[in-house]
Amino acid sequence: MIAQVIFAFWAFFATALSENVQSTHSHGIVVYWGQNSGTHLGLDQKPLRHYCDKKHVDIVVVSYVNEFPKMKMNLANMCGVTFPSGLLDCPDVGKDITYCQEQGKIVLLSLGGDSGKYGFEDDKQARDFAKVLYNTFGPGTAEERPFGNAVVNGYDLNLEKPSPGYAALATELNRLHKDMDIPYFLTATPQCPYMDKNLGEALLNAPFHAVFIQFYNNDCSLIYPAKFNFMTQWKDFADNISLNKDVLLFVGLPGITQSAGSGYATLEQVKAVVTKDFFEYEKFGGFMLWDASSLEGNKDAQDISYDEQLANFLAAPRA
Repeated sequence: MIAQVIFAFWAFFATALSENVQSTHSHGIVVYWGQNSGTHLGLDQKPLRHYCDKKHVDIVVVSYVNEFPKMKMNLANMCGVTFPSGLLDCPDVGKDITYCQEQGKIVLLSLGGDSGKYGFEDDKQARDFAKVLYNTFGPGTAEERPFGNAVVNGYDLNLEKPSPGYAALATELNRLHKDMDIPYFLTATPQCPYMDKNLGEALLNAPFHAVFIQFYNNDCSLIYPAKFNFMTQWKDFADNISLNKDVLLFVGLPGITQSAGSGYATLEQVKAVVTKDFFEYEKFGGFMLWDASSLEGNKDAQDISYDEQLANFLAAPRA
């Protein structure tokens, strides 16, 4: 039974938490899962439910659907079996998605990434693909459903290749999924240079519930405070441009130095930049972290992982 509980950090999460589950902090921790980036640290990715057992993790983003409109997926070491079409067949991941939702987690499916072949010829092809997603991962009835009967809570557009149709895709996903029986969310993961050259059309022309901004591998990263543009350009987007006036902005960070080419910030660097004005800003959602597997290789002297360190920072009392 799903309780009528509202996450403190996002009123849209009403009904998303299972009975007796409460967020331990007032802002969210988002982790990407699926690409096994911790393998170079000797930390092979664990099943999804392992990360959902972390109380401080609120949203997990399964990545990726990395080819479309002829759809293919990649979940690294977590799934290698396919349907006759070549699409992954991952019933165990589906069971874990349901388990995560029962623990009060939001589970999103990410589209794109920095590799893979994807893009559309026009808006019609993008809208048609939205229907494919609805039938394959939403409440529809495709013959080949990688996650079985599990239904994801929505989609994350991590689109790093230029293409027409991204705004049409976002709009059609919202239209098709608006009456789901479980909470639905659409998010985007742009690079921090404003406005993101690939996701700009979608961000300016479709409503998103949250934006997970990649403040790494760019000179607007948090480690460059003079150029860090969360409270300038991205705040202006949220306040004055976004079609959803309740959109939340998340600071996206690498989980460890090796998770990105640049932009890793220590906890002390985060605290120096993410100050009181962030917590007074109602559209600051929290932190997005890349990725779940690598985070477990980044622990402090008390054996506390980086994601939990950030969760504790978010939960700390403030004057």
